[in-house]
Amino acid sequence: MKITSLDVRACSISTSRSRPIKLRDSTVQLPFLVLSIHTDEGITGTSLGFAGRTPLAAAHLAAAARSFLIGRDPFERIALWNEYRHHDRWWNLSPIWIYGPIDVALWERILAGGSRA
Repeated sequence: MKITSLDVRACSISTSRSRPIKLRDSTVQLPFLVLSIHTDEGITGTSLGFAGRTPLAAAHLAAAARSFLIGRDPFERIALWNEYRHHDRWWNLSPIWIYGPIDVALWERILAGGSRA
């Protein structure tokens, strides 16, 4: 099984919440990323991730992992993590929270019954 693509979606939910004290703005922004990893066997793993204050910027950082992941075996998660961190520290310097949702999406597929066949 090989990874064929990584989709990254930047999302934000605006919600109003009531508070016991009066504040200037009771609107809360909840930014997050949705990452989906697709394989050549038609299996997709999806995960949510932290997006900081700007979901679009976080999405661009996460998308930088696309070229690194394509063609790799999703079952080799530990090796992928180690190699990505090594290369990232030398070239991209992405925040550590960028790789977490990728790892979770890989786990989702393994635990959901993906096979090594």
